[in-house]
Amino acid sequence: MTGNAERDRFVWADLDRLRAEIRRMALDIPLADDLSVLGEPVAVAGRTAPNRLCACGEAGCDAAGNGAPGPLTVRRYTRFARGGFGVIRIEPTALRAEPGAGPPALCLTPATADAFAALARAVRAAAREACGRDVVLLLGLADPADAAEAERLAVPAGFDGVDAAHPERGEASAYPPADVQRALQAAREKRRAGATGPVMARGFTPLRHLAPHAAAGAVAEGVCDLAGFGRAALAYPGLARDVLERGALDPLRCCRACGACDRLRRAGEPAGCVLTDAEVYGSVYARMHRFSDARLRTEAGRCRVCAAPPCRAACPAGIDVPAFVSAFAEGDVGRAYAVLRRANPLPEMCSHLCPVGLQCEGACVETVLNGRPVPVRDIQAAVCRAARREGLVRPAAVPRAPAGRPVAVVGGGPAGIACAAALVGRGRRVVLLEGGDRLGGTPERVIPAVRLPDVQPEIENLLGAAREAGALEVRWGQTLGRTVRLETLRREFAAVVLACGVWQERALGPAAGAVDALTFLEEAKRGVRTSVPARVVILAGGDCAMDAARTARALGAADVFVLYAGTTADLHWHGAAEEFRSTGLHLLTLTEPLGYVTDAAGRLQGVRICRTLPGSAEAGGTRPCARVPDGESVLAAGLAVEAMGLEVDPALRAALPGVAFDARGRVAVAGDGSGRTSLDGVYAVGGLVNGGASVVQCIAEGLRAAEAVT
Repeated sequence: MTGNAERDRFVWADLDRLRAEIRRMALDIPLADDLSVLGEPVAVAGRTAPNRLCACGEAGCDAAGNGAPGPLTVRRYTRFARGGFGVIRIEPTALRAEPGAGPPALCLTPATADAFAALARAVRAAAREACGRDVVLLLGLADPADAAEAERLAVPAGFDGVDAAHPERGEASAYPPADVQRALQAAREKRRAGATGPVMARGFTPLRHLAPHAAAGAVAEGVCDLAGFGRAALAYPGLARDVLERGALDPLRCCRACGACDRLRRAGEPAGCVLTDAEVYGSVYARMHRFSDARLRTEAGRCRVCAAPPCRAACPAGIDVPAFVSAFAEGDVGRAYAVLRRANPLPEMCSHLCPVGLQCEGACVETVLNGRPVPVRDIQAAVCRAARREGLVRPAAVPRAPAGRPVAVVGGGPAGIACAAALVGRGRRVVLLEGGDRLGGTPERVIPAVRLPDVQPEIENLLGAAREAGALEVRWGQTLGRTVRLETLRREFAAVVLACGVWQERALGPAAGAVDALTFLEEAKRGVRTSVPARVVILAGGDCAMDAARTARALGAADVFVLYAGTTADLHWHGAAEEFRSTGLHLLTLTEPLGYVTDAAGRLQGVRICRTLPGSAEAGGTRPCARVPDGESVLAAGLAVEAMGLEVDPALRAALPGVAFDARGRVAVAGDGSGRTSLDGVYAVGGLVNGGASVVQCIAEGLRAAEAVT
């Protein structure tokens, strides 16, 4: 701190004033008027980089659950590629996954190598498309000791090499030149130590729009070979192109050292520039503030602790909402979590996914009395996070000797997990049959990480002790009709609980360029799908459709059209209305999709649509819509994502001989909530019965079935 208010605020408007300050403070920061040296090629990792500007990725906290690059990861690095950087260094990446160890971080393993290869292809394609040439692509390492092993995985995946170094960066103190001086000194010391390969200097960001002049000066004087930009590139992905083509930066697009990206990172939220990329990260930052402890305790204090709480009655799991909210308001996280866990074995998952507007919060009396409900979901999420952080999340006790023949639970989604846990708690031995290689069902496989963080720690905490005690066995790769038959299960087990879920979306028709929403979301979450055409159409307007819309935007779609034949009031989506006001996301209600328009090769060209008008209200409040005469047109699109509702896969239906189905094509169950089907000893819960209702509804059905079985 210098004591000079103008200097402390860093208001140097031009190079002359910056030079004068550097002389006055006797700093060794070379400055260059001519930036062309930054455009010179340089040898890096056995290749020639087209320029000396490097985008240094910093932890984005947006990896998929298995450590694969997520849609926002791909978006970040393809933006750097389009922005003209000659070298792109992917953020520090681990080689060994540690579930629950911290925010979603990149992890390169044999299981995620294909997703990293897809990222590399996407980055190179973006550079060629935007700049007409390739980039040098390096993989940063979280642990330098992993360099040899990392190279064995990274190079076949399309990277040019790995970078175990962590160059010094400026930390944006009150006196920016001091930060730059420290970073350049680190580069000088590395050079004097005889560093092999090119030397990179970071730390120019605090100089904002004048940073390229310090970078060019450092390169020209031999201090470094590469100029690295971390937060500056995050805020200004086109920095390199503007330096090389315009010879200057736009001050309004430069990093302002506000620290918001670091605060997001520390909170484990997807991290990006909140100011220059507000469309993506502004809402994330607002959400982080929404979960501040002080705010939530104040809000919890508004709970009226009703004698007959309507919020509890509206919760499918029957959670005693006033009890856990009051405990949180009093600072007793342990008691609050115990109340939650007593009624719901997966409270943290539900805190992210429950449609609370239709359940607890929708029934809260505060909505009528004061215009807004107590934020039950936010408080539940805060309780779960605090309980995990404080070591209060412990496995339930497992009976020593499970009694009787085991029970088979088919499907490892929320309903199956809840049922299996409850059965074990009631003294039954359980065999859980799962078609994949991870538990979690639809939430684990398709819901974007930005909406649902890693669910594995909560699942493992719930089931781990039972597995270790032998009360629960999980059999992977087991699918009804393919690897196992219902008749066989009925002979082997005392009861069978069907929790397979529903995975088939209704289709509008065949077209190359049409994909069902679950497949689209799963491919994006696994990092297999890394880009989309400029115009994407989403068919229908539920939660799955909106997840698909967000994902399409994250993968680069310029315009996403959500088509819904009904009115806005009839939408089955439970998110914030503000999302429909974001640039590039268009909600077209009263618009019915009729079919696809394809070219001679069957490739999608657009969607035939027809305007509709609402009729008279029916019982229940819905208004049937009729097509407008001569209201047809074609909406051009390169990709259509079908999210028009789920139904039982015909192959699964064929694998359930003797099981009755209702008029909606779902498994018919007894009306007492037990989940009993038409076959003795066979129960059904979750999507097979409710068609894909809320997670908490599926959990509640699983718990009731466990009670009926025992």
